[in-house]
Amino acid sequence: MSSWKTSFQRGVSSFRGGQLQDALQHFSQAVQQGCNDPNVYDSRAAVHEKLGNTKEALLDSKKVIDLSPQRWQGYFRAARLFLNLRKFDRAKAMAAMALERVKPDDSKRLAELKALQEKIESALQAFVEHQTRQASKHFYHFGKLPVEIAMMIFSITLQDVPAKVVYLAQVCKDWRDTILNMPSLWRNLILTNRNPMRKAKVWKSRCEGRLARLHLQGSAVHLALDILQDIDWDHLRGLTLEDVDLDVIREKLLSPNPTIFRDLESLSVEGATRSPTNIDWLWQHSEMRLQNLTVRSHRISWPTMSINTSCLRSLLFDGPIYLGDDISLLFLLQSNPCLESVDLTTWIPTLFLPDEDEVPDVPSSVEMPRLNTISIRGDGFPVAAFCSKLIMPNLQKLSLSRCREPLDLVFRVFSSSRVVQSLTELRIQRCVVALQNIIDILKLATNLELLELIAIGGANMRMVAEALAEPQGEREQKEGKDTQGGLLCPSLKHLNLSEAPDLQAGPLVRLIKARNTDADGESESERQVARIHTLILDACPLLDGDILPWIRSKVPHVSCVYMSKKEASWKR
Repeated sequence: MSSWKTSFQRGVSSFRGGQLQDALQHFSQAVQQGCNDPNVYDSRAAVHEKLGNTKEALLDSKKVIDLSPQRWQGYFRAARLFLNLRKFDRAKAMAAMALERVKPDDSKRLAELKALQEKIESALQAFVEHQTRQASKHFYHFGKLPVEIAMMIFSITLQDVPAKVVYLAQVCKDWRDTILNMPSLWRNLILTNRNPMRKAKVWKSRCEGRLARLHLQGSAVHLALDILQDIDWDHLRGLTLEDVDLDVIREKLLSPNPTIFRDLESLSVEGATRSPTNIDWLWQHSEMRLQNLTVRSHRISWPTMSINTSCLRSLLFDGPIYLGDDISLLFLLQSNPCLESVDLTTWIPTLFLPDEDEVPDVPSSVEMPRLNTISIRGDGFPVAAFCSKLIMPNLQKLSLSRCREPLDLVFRVFSSSRVVQSLTELRIQRCVVALQNIIDILKLATNLELLELIAIGGANMRMVAEALAEPQGEREQKEGKDTQGGLLCPSLKHLNLSEAPDLQAGPLVRLIKARNTDADGESESERQVARIHTLILDACPLLDGDILPWIRSKVPHVSCVYMSKKEASWKR
């Protein structure tokens, strides 16, 4: 036997025994001894492939193809090696050439080659998808957007906080160039005591002399108003005056521009302290288009406002209440039938002065067809006299808090007028009302989803919980009373009975069992009553802590916080 054949046989034995380095040495010796057999090169390529020497394995596979171009082995191995190197085009070509050289009756080899082709296609597709994802991470999509779409995106982003335009302009050069060339993004100006003059100059140059909204906050902002004197104030739609000298603002704004407030849609005036100041000059212009009004810590002459405003949609007032103001407020509501939200927080000033204007006759009724939210907080406001005059067929949210007078008359008025039938939220906090009046309201509140009764004087919260847990009696139905014949408030989802000194676990357990327990075979769509999702029982001293784990297992959101750790230590 020739010397190279001996080395080849030794290499084959070493390869079969797993001794790859010895096999590689013997195959290399056979080549050095002048062997030109393709089997030797193919065997050494197999060893290189096992050892991970892909480049050397490819060189030997190429030698096999050169020596025996009609054999499929060299192409097959080359296809696998190119696949490992992620050279998919060459791998596909080698696999196709190998498939051409396999005999048609060699089903095993044909199956192996087709499986390799599928593997190459799958790897190629995965590689392309990966490259696409990687390129997408670094691709600058904004540069391809039309300017109109970019402007729309920025406008939506700045809708809630217009001042963020500065931060957006600092993201990159392209964003900055785009934003600086969009005057509409600079038409909301907020001036504070921090560099007001410098900021006013910048905004003036970028908004092209048109401001849509102006927010003045602080005692020094009036210094910047001189810079804005030549602004086209006819485009101003929103104005906020917070902790400013109103006399100076009046001189700077109203004197040179007497109609500046006529076209305002939103106006907010907030004072730093409770020092009532007459601000009637803000709405002295007739036929104002004001829709949203917020006033805090200032006095309002309601008759003047009722004459000049007729488009109000929301009213928020937190200030002093004087003699006759409740009647004047009714005339304001009568002049603004489009009102949707009224939020009143009233307090009695230290020096109680009657209104200088003559108190007009009380209107018999005021119809408010669009009013859906009303909230009244504070002492001194005659809630019963005020609410009894309102016709609110679409009232959805009612909140009464810290009212000095008992609410029994209010509840009786609401029960008789069927106002509560459209209610979805009812909040009563720190007020006095009889238990029976509460029950009467709940009987009619078929759409009520949120009920909040906190620190109610004159009512037994244990009995309220019992009423919400038990169906209405058959006796009431036989007597012809208006009753739904099932549980009260079937739509109730959120219940807050905090600060109830008499509330115990028993009624709550029955309430939860009645509303959060499924009947046999009953689907969610077939339920007669809604589930309780939120239950707040803060500061209820008689509520046994041992029942809380069971309550939390039935109700998704439960709060039961005692007023102090010391008071709760004996139960917890």
